[in-house]
Amino acid sequence: MKINCFLSNFDHPVSEDKEIWKKSFPISYLKSKNDDKFTYGDYFNAVLLYIEKQGLKVISDIIKNKCKSINIFLEKHGAFYHPARIEIIDDYRSYFFVLNVAVSDSGKNCLKREYNILKRLNEEFKHSFVPKAYDIGNINENINMFLGEWFDGYNEFHMTKNGDIIVWDNNLGNFTLSKEQKKELYTKASKILTYYYNIETFEQIFPWHHASGDFIVKCKKDELDLKLITVRNYAPLFYNPEEGEESSLQGLLLFLINLSIRMRLDRIDGVEDIIWGDDSSIHGALKGFFEGLKLKNRNELIPYFKTLNCSYIYDLALEIVESYNQMSSDVEIIRKNIGSHIKEFCENCYGIC
Repeated sequence: MKINCFLSNFDHPVSEDKEIWKKSFPISYLKSKNDDKFTYGDYFNAVLLYIEKQGLKVISDIIKNKCKSINIFLEKHGAFYHPARIEIIDDYRSYFFVLNVAVSDSGKNCLKREYNILKRLNEEFKHSFVPKAYDIGNINENINMFLGEWFDGYNEFHMTKNGDIIVWDNNLGNFTLSKEQKKELYTKASKILTYYYNIETFEQIFPWHHASGDFIVKCKKDELDLKLITVRNYAPLFYNPEEGEESSLQGLLLFLINLSIRMRLDRIDGVEDIIWGDDSSIHGALKGFFEGLKLKNRNELIPYFKTLNCSYIYDLALEIVESYNQMSSDVEIIRKNIGSHIKEFCENCYGIC
């Protein structure tokens, strides 16, 4: 069986006889003091060892066929993982998987938790918008990884300086979403997060951030399809000691306000300064929230939002912003825009619900 290694695409092959094999990973992504000598060769050797020891058997059971050849692509360097796209080729077609590789201490701490969360969400929820988690492996004490579902044809997206959203399509070329598509994108992202929100326990997917590329998009004719590719935590964000319907409604309102604020945030081109999205983000966030409630068959909760007072919502929003890490670069731009945001929130919330 032939196995090939690449950096991101077929134009950048990697092998032991190439200079990059001995080159260290970018230090900024390696937070552990022992990682400064971790090389690209170490990375690909670890992936190959995992595939040989346990991954290939797991993959063969999934595809129900024998593998003829494998292509391994180091997709990018993330804050926690260095994901590899694994292309499995049999006699008939190609199959794609992701192998999330954690080298830093923070990445290794996150990896096992995320694996267990993904397993839980895919078991407990009827619909799925997150990857399936297939297998977890520890090559040694320095490298952890888990095998998951790869969403083929989906791409990262980010806001530009003028507020447009650019989809990073490596195959067909980058393209800009229309105004209608922007709203649809925010609608579907909010629908996904609302669907996974547990109204009784207040558990939710958080943290997430557009700047991290947590959501990916696939354009199919005139329709957008979104997936959430990482779930770093699933827990209550706000503590509420009381039980009952009133407490659940209060928790749901806090979730919605926080969702509407976070939905506006991105980094310019994914890496530059924090940027605040235009009103399409708040319109989409509210629409997606109510669609998410309907997908959960919780339509009975919607009338509650017609009873809300705008000044009350504004006060809650300020409390939420106070709960954020005040050292975060998000906070300054949120404080600058929170007044107009809540005004737009109230005007549109009453109209939608």
